[in-house]
Order: sequence, then C-alpha cells, then structure tokens
Amino acid sequence: MKNTKQLIETALWLALYMILFAIAFFIPLFGLLFVWVLPLPFILNAVRNGRNATLVMLVAALVLSFIFTLPAVLLTWTFASAGFVIGEVYRRKKSPFHILLAGTLAYIVNFLFLYILIIVVTGINPIADSINEMKDMIGQLQSTPGFPKGTETQIEMFIEQLDFITYLVPSMLIMSALLFAFITQLITSSILKRLQYEVKSWKPFSEWSLPRSVIFYYLIVLILSLVGLEEGTTLFVLVANLEVLLGNAMVLQGFTIIYAFSKIKGWSLAVPALITIGSFMLMFPLQLVKLLGILDLGLNLRSRMKS
Repeated sequence: MKNTKQLIETALWLALYMILFAIAFFIPLFGLLFVWVLPLPFILNAVRNGRNATLVMLVAALVLSFIFTLPAVLLTWTFASAGFVIGEVYRRKKSPFHILLAGTLAYIVNFLFLYILIIVVTGINPIADSINEMKDMIGQLQSTPGFPKGTETQIEMFIEQLDFITYLVPSMLIMSALLFAFITQLITSSILKRLQYEVKSWKPFSEWSLPRSVIFYYLIVLILSLVGLEEGTTLFVLVANLEVLLGNAMVLQGFTIIYAFSKIKGWSLAVPALITIGSFMLMFPLQLVKLLGILDLGLNLRSRMKS
C-alpha cells in the first residue's frame, strides 16, 4: 500500500515537473521565472517519498524530456539532479549551510558539465565569443564619424577588462551556482514550512561570520596579485578567481557588521537594508563595506561593538 501511494505521488510530482518544464522551455518570458522552480518537484518528492522514488522520477523525467529535444534532456538533468541532491539533504534534516553547500556543489558540477559540453560539441565558447562580439561592436562604433575623439585610452582599458573576464569563468560559475542554490533553498524552505515540515532556520544575518582564517588566505591572494604574475598561467588564473571570490566574501562579512551594529543600536531593519541597496547601486560604498569585513576578521570589530 505504501509503495503504491509513493508511486502515485511520484507520478503526480513528475506531471507537475513536466508542466513547469514545458512552460520554462517553450515560453521565453515565463521561462526565466519558472526555471527557478524546476528543482522543486524533485526536492519535495525526495522529502516525502525518499531517495529511490526520486531517482525513478529523475530517470522518467529524462526519458520524457527526450521527446522534446536533446537540449531539453540537458536542461532536465541540470535541475532534476540538483533537486535530487538538495531534496536528499533536506530529507536528512541537515543545517541550512549544508543544504546550501550541497546545492551549490550540484549546480557547479552541472554548469561546468554544460559549459564543457557546449564547447566540445559546438566548438563555441559562449563567454569568449560574447566578449569578441562586444569588441567587434566597439571597433565598429569607433569607425563611425560621430564617435567622440580622445577616448582611445578608456576604450583600451575597457577592452583589457573584457579580456580579463575570460579568466574569471570559474568564479562566475561558482557564484552563479551559489545564487541558484540560494534561491532554490529560499523557495523550498518557504513551501516546506507551509506543508508543516520541520525546516531548520538560518541564524540571523547579523550573527553570520566567516572563519578568521579567511583573512589570511585573502591577504596571501592580494600579495600574489600585486607581485605581477604572468598573465594566462595557471597560478594567474587561480589567484584572479580567488581574489574575486574572497573579495565578495569580505563584502558579505562587511554587511553582517552593518546589520550587527544596527541591531545593537536598535535601529529599524530598513536602515541597513537601505545601506545595502545603496551600496550596490553606487558601487563605490562596496569597497568600504569590504574594508569593514576585513577589519572585522582582523580586529574582531563585532566583539568590540558588543562591549
């Protein structure tokens, strides 16, 4: 009786997935919204019916997706496998950090697989080709009669930045995977709570903190970046990506300090929220936020504020 119930419920979750998938695949405008919920049927089925039922659902979804096109199979594998992993971690009642880590790793593997597959099968490097198209467009604009003179230096610097982006593919994949995993976890947790499932909550953002050792890794990376490594070498690419990832981690740490200070002062949540929005809109304040994060890890500002 239990197996029959699981089979019926798994079939219903599979039907829901195929509906969501069809909307995401065939309706471009809605697809951008529905792509975030594609892992949900697999996550919910894993929580309710276990690993084996979800594995059967994953295989069935791949077979049904093959009816559409081969890209549809790849899309299904990307979100179904991520949903399978995230759902299994939810079922084991792990902490929110473990759920986020598992989801991020699942998305990293899938995005990397898709990226390599596109290059091998089509011979197209999406990021490199997009940058080359932008450079060609800039060259065409420069040749137009009305293009302002005296901007050659700025344009050269901009082109150098575009070339540098090609080295940052690993960090972009990691940050994209982290974003997808976080949004998936956010939606899933809210739905599971409505379904009366026990879901562990994150600590308040003001209490988040990176390990103190991260500051030493970041300083080592900064020193290596100032040394002047040969462009294009493995060490150069590694340092460039670590600098981006650890720099963003310092920004996150800085925002936790702002929220912690706001909490100590008894300010409304709107105050740090406005600071956060303003920092991303103006960009320059992000450097100050990063400095706050560095100072907190180095000098333990949080404990000083509490005392």
